[in-house]
Amino acid sequence: MSQAVFPHAADSRMVLAANFRKYGNGPDFWDAYQRLLDAATGGREVKAQAANELALLAQEMGILKAAQLL
Repeated sequence: MSQAVFPHAADSRMVLAANFRKYGNGPDFWDAYQRLLDAATGGREVKAQAANELALLAQEMGILKAAQLL
């Protein structure tokens, strides 16, 4: 995972896990996922790369069977 894109991967993992425990794989979880993505990219052009990294993180955590990458 690129530190330039995702400087706080450990924090993101904790936030994803907490939201998954609270909401499961429902819309509220994906809202939190989108907020993490927005925070990680800050509106920059690296959004696709950050989205792929966040999707792979969710896959590693067992939230997704297979990440769909951009």
